[in-house]
Formats: sequence, structure tokens, C-alpha cells
Amino acid sequence: MPFTPFHLGPAMLLGFKYERKLDLMSLALASIVLDIEPALNITMGIIMGKEALHHGFFHSFIGATMVGIIMVVAIYIMGHIVNRLRTFFRVEQRASLKTIASAVFLSIYFHVFLDSFLYPEIKPFYPSSFNPMFNQGFLIISYTVVYLLCAVTLITAFFIYKRRL
Repeated sequence: MPFTPFHLGPAMLLGFKYERKLDLMSLALASIVLDIEPALNITMGIIMGKEALHHGFFHSFIGATMVGIIMVVAIYIMGHIVNRLRTFFRVEQRASLKTIASAVFLSIYFHVFLDSFLYPEIKPFYPSSFNPMFNQGFLIISYTVVYLLCAVTLITAFFIYKRRL
């Protein structure tokens, strides 16, 4: 789901439910960071005059793990910046390495999982090209269901957030 906030919905809803175990800012950042890849691929395709696949290596569980490790370290080291985000969004929460790591990996893997239903180029189990979630002849879960799930959870998470302010 390039260029959309849809991945925030499921991540934030889980974050509000398990707030003591998951850092909300890490969840939010990790839920959207993987979409830098399709943004870059689309931009490079336009610049080079070639049509590029939107999703690549980082939309696999191995690639997402690499991004996740970097994110956990970066968020932990730059805690003072993340704390400013917490203050800006009025999120009263103290993060630990455990809550950051749990949030990042849950969010980033869920991102790959959801996108695996939608895009044929995603290889979640790279280097294998096998994607059991997507089948061109028959969509196991349709686009509509995935987008509806994300939209409903995003709206629900927004109202929970607003009520907490």
C-alpha cells in the first residue's frame, strides 16, 4: 500500500490494546517505513523511464528483519527525538529496548504480511518466490478485505487516540 497511512490502523489498534508491551511511536514509524521502498522504486522508474516493480527485497521477511534491526537501534539511540514526537502527539509512555523491539518487529512483519495478499511481486519468503498469500487465479483475501480492514482499524485507532487526549 504505497503512499498511504493504511498500515497505521492495525498497528496502532494493537498498540493501544497492548500499550504496556508495545511502544506506540515505534509501532507508527515501523508501520510505514517499508513504504519508502516502493516510493523510491516508483521515483527511480520515472527518472529512468522504466516501469519498476513497486515492492522488492525489503517487502520480504528477511529484508524486513534487516530494516527492523536498524530501526530498533536507531529509535533506541535517538530516544530524545522520539520523545519529542511523544510529546507532540501527547503520548505518555516510557519506552524500553524491549517495547521498542516488540513494536518494530510486530509492525514491520504485519506490513509484509498484509501487502503479501495484494501484490504479485512480493516474495515474503525470499529467496523463495513462493507467496502463499497471493494467487493470481484466486485471491485468498481480496484487495477489498485488506483495505477495508486497514481503513476500519485506522478510523477506530484515530477515535481511540482522540478520546485519550
